[in-house]
Amino acid sequence: MQQVNEGLHDSFSRVYREEGYAYELLNARLFRNLTQKELSRRTGISPEEISRIEGGRRNPTVRMLKRLAEGLDMELRILLIPESADHCQTEAADQ
Repeated sequence: MQQVNEGLHDSFSRVYREEGYAYELLNARLFRNLTQKELSRRTGISPEEISRIEGGRRNPTVRMLKRLAEGLDMELRILLIPESADHCQTEAADQ
């Protein structure tokens, strides 16, 4: 049974690393003590869709992320951050 839990943990860890917005959305919703149904009422996005987004099974549009942020009384900010200089130099040396 422990192997199943470890597999589930690994799966969630991978999803949340790849889909940072999913973790942030879930965390913000839980911090505000909102259910998916309550967030759905605030945003007009179905609870099933919210579940898919939080689980990393759905890639939301920017418009959808904006609606979710507003429903959570938050501001949506999207940042494009350059990779570290060390990482860029390593890639250049590899080529």
